[in-house]
Amino acid sequence: MSSAEISAVQLGLLWHTLGIRPEDRNRRTVTRNYFLTSPGYDDANNLDVLVSAGLMTCGKPPAFCDQSEVVYRATRDGERAALGKLPPLPKLTRYEQFLDADIDGTFAEWLGIEKPKLEFSGCTGGARIGNSDSAPAAPAVSGAQLRKKPRPATRLRSRM
Repeated sequence: MSSAEISAVQLGLLWHTLGIRPEDRNRRTVTRNYFLTSPGYDDANNLDVLVSAGLMTCGKPPAFCDQSEVVYRATRDGERAALGKLPPLPKLTRYEQFLDADIDGTFAEWLGIEKPKLEFSGCTGGARIGNSDSAPAAPAVSGAQLRKKPRPATRLRSRM
């Protein structure tokens, strides 16, 4: 079996073994090299296929683990195969570009737009977003209109 014949599940296990997360641009390098599992489970069966392909090795677990478990580690060939199968990174969003730019200022300034202004309406806590002072104001609602009518008092009747 060559690295081209690895199934998607096996490739995912190889990435997990190496601490790689292909969808995260900050976790696309090797940060560890171990996978602990019990024999007979689906993961162990898939990892055994990678061992037979020469992409992983298996060994004894650390002393603090159950000694019936198995530790799998990627070989150099397995590491190369895992890194070679990483999908291309998605295009940076505008916000990610802003974060990478290392510029003093706000995102709105970086975009070259006027920052939206929040307009508050009295004590109701309501707010709306607007960009100009001439925009019509939201209808004012008084706090009294928001309060519920009090319910009639109820008494607990004791049964005798």
